[in-house]
Amino acid sequence: QRMGIEVWMCTGDHELTAKAVAREVGIADCNVCASVSPEGKADLVTRLQRRHRTSNNTFFRQNERSLGKVAVVGDGINDSIALARANVGIAIGAGTEVAVEAADIVLVRSNLHDAVVALHLSRVVFNRIKTNFVWAMAYNLFALPFAAGGVFSLTD
Repeated sequence: QRMGIEVWMCTGDHELTAKAVAREVGIADCNVCASVSPEGKADLVTRLQRRHRTSNNTFFRQNERSLGKVAVVGDGINDSIALARANVGIAIGAGTEVAVEAADIVLVRSNLHDAVVALHLSRVVFNRIKTNFVWAMAYNLFALPFAAGGVFSLTD
């Protein structure tokens, strides 16, 4: 949540158990869905993806409205549909083979903190890619005219 990510918990467990775990990790009770079937989890992912969000940290435009991006963390066969439907599926390494196959990222350890590390690392890497792109464009815009001028002067 400190990274600006809206965190939800969607589980097939009983509501009392789900809310107790959510309070333990800092998820608001209004963002907890309990006793949900695998299809219900996938439907929640779809609903969250369709929600519009206002992003003020885009590269070229400020305050852009875009569709929501959803990352799902799961470990079981009940999570595989939601993992496949999400923009980014993160499987816990000790999970079932179906969940591991449906996910985009597989965490080796069964530590929930590793999902936060993976999301932070992906942001850092993507920001580095954007920075490198800007520097490459600037270099090419200034260096190509000089190179063309050098080649042109050799032909005289």
